[in-house]
Amino acid sequence: MSFLEVSNISLVISGKSILGSVTLNVEKGEVFCICGESGAGKTTLLKLIAGLEEPDAGNIRLNNTLVTGPSQNLVPGHPDIVMVFQDTKLSPNRTVEENIAWELRSYPKDIQIQRTGELLEKWQLEKLRKLFPRDISGGEKQKTALARAIAKNPLLLLLDEPFSNMDFLLKNELREELLVITKEEDITTLFVTHDTKEALSIAERIAVIREGNILQTDTPKAIYDHPASAYVADFFGAENLIRTEYLRPYFSISKDAKQAAIRAEDIVLTGTGNFLTGKVTSSIYYGFYQLLCVQIDDNLSLQVSINKDKNFKINEVINLYLPEEKIILFS
Repeated sequence: MSFLEVSNISLVISGKSILGSVTLNVEKGEVFCICGESGAGKTTLLKLIAGLEEPDAGNIRLNNTLVTGPSQNLVPGHPDIVMVFQDTKLSPNRTVEENIAWELRSYPKDIQIQRTGELLEKWQLEKLRKLFPRDISGGEKQKTALARAIAKNPLLLLLDEPFSNMDFLLKNELREELLVITKEEDITTLFVTHDTKEALSIAERIAVIREGNILQTDTPKAIYDHPASAYVADFFGAENLIRTEYLRPYFSISKDAKQAAIRAEDIVLTGTGNFLTGKVTSSIYYGFYQLLCVQIDDNLSLQVSINKDKNFKINEVINLYLPEEKIILFS
């Protein structure tokens, strides 16, 4: 039995289906991601898991205990589940230290002091302990909110777009700290995001959600290499989505396959076997690589990732090699 079991959860609001029979299983200590575009139902699902809202059908169990909603609890929520929202909801009139300590107010004073100091050190907030939220950066506010969230060692930590609106360097720093600390504290972590790079780099498993339905649940590598649908392939960055009829002049493709996904990095400039000849129509420089658009014929053009040091002129004719096994097919 899994640590967190979400079984056939559905929710309809104002006649619109928000979630449709969602089932998820999260293991103890796992870092699990629900990934999908805006409006897919991610945050709603997180609130249901937290016990802040109620489903129309289905149930949620944490450590084999039913998670109940607001209708059965005077104060909505589950005592062993903590949710951190995009808005950190820090008290503006408490310092960083006081915001963390407030979560421990029911504990003896010596434990409050010890645990707060421990969390300030873990999240590298010691120098900010006497500052108010208005005096610190967005990333520092998020660190304070996370430190407060895990203060009482919850069984499950829920994060709603935890790294949104942060710059690249700060995102990376906070991701690393979060992974290290939650593993040290043995806290199962479930987060939602629309950022596929974020999901791939942090999660041990990912559930892809679209319009309230789970399309695929698997490891980051499996979702990237073996997407279950054209939508998942596209969402996780397959630059080429092509009707198979346009590939058949060049490759042996089953008649059952209607659509294909090809990643730009799987097309190379040197290789063996069959090759495609095309004309460069555009080139975009991304720093550590370039993305070429190569027109093969009237129906087929391909996005190709190449080394940053290669130089091709617009309208230059080049050869491309694409191993047939790299073509992902969908019926």
